[in-house]
Amino acid sequence: AERPDSAEAHLCLAMTYASSRLLDRAVEHYREGLRLKPGDKAGLMGLAKALMELRKGCEAVPYLQEYVRLRPKDGEGYYYLGRALRETGQLKEAADTLLQAVRLCPDDYNMRYQAGMALWRTGQLEAALSQFEAAKRLKPDDVEAHSALARLLPLLGKEDEARVESEAAEQRK
Repeated sequence: AERPDSAEAHLCLAMTYASSRLLDRAVEHYREGLRLKPGDKAGLMGLAKALMELRKGCEAVPYLQEYVRLRPKDGEGYYYLGRALRETGQLKEAADTLLQAVRLCPDDYNMRYQAGMALWRTGQLEAALSQFEAAKRLKPDDVEAHSALARLLPLLGKEDEARVESEAAEQRK
């Protein structure tokens, strides 16, 4: 209230609201902070994440596009942009963007798994398989990658491997 024209004050307040799960209030203050300080990287990412948690991926896309323009070597930006694009039904763009995240952060399980899911949805089954296998190598005890492989492998004519993955998923549950 004492500093209504302070971008930093609005952005700090937005982060506080976001951490308190008051996402509508967080969005309001992120937007005001970005109006006062356009291109603030933390503000762009914070606003996009809050919008995505509110299931407003369509609104998050332009903020994430600006974020990756400003930070083209930040895999996290591409990861969230890919997820937002997928939420808006832009599946090919989502897959391409998630693959860029993987290129920047090849050891990130979530990026590998989400890239696999996006590739699967676009019919790129062999590429999806590669991402799921990489995810499994990164987190061998995680159920998701084994389950995805168990569902994908039969589509590639690999029923025996699918059975092994299905059993591995059941054991980890």
